[in-house]
Amino acid sequence: MDRDETEVELKVARILAQDLVKQGVDLNELGKTIAYLRTTEDWNRCLALTQRLAATGAVRSQQTRRYYQAIHDVCLRHIGREANPAQANRILGWAFRMGRLMRLEKLESQQRQLGQQRNQR
Repeated sequence: MDRDETEVELKVARILAQDLVKQGVDLNELGKTIAYLRTTEDWNRCLALTQRLAATGAVRSQQTRRYYQAIHDVCLRHIGREANPAQANRILGWAFRMGRLMRLEKLESQQRQLGQQRNQR
């Protein structure tokens, strides 16, 4: 893999992470998706699984179904159906890590704002 390809994958991962964080997706569900992809090494089966979990009652709650629908939609939009499993795995892995960092930064920002509001009183 060359440097340009890596940069493209990182850009896609960042956009994917931003979309998932913006939609409030539990990144643990993305982690489970990544684990399934690593096990099967089949991107189309992975997409089919996320679609099936979003559509069926095989998950614990409506919220979890919404997470899988968002994961499915975002993956189709930013990765597509034609990605090879290794490439999809790299992108999702980076998106997972970036999403965690984005969540942490958001929480820290909210805590700073709360502290500033308390200090102004």
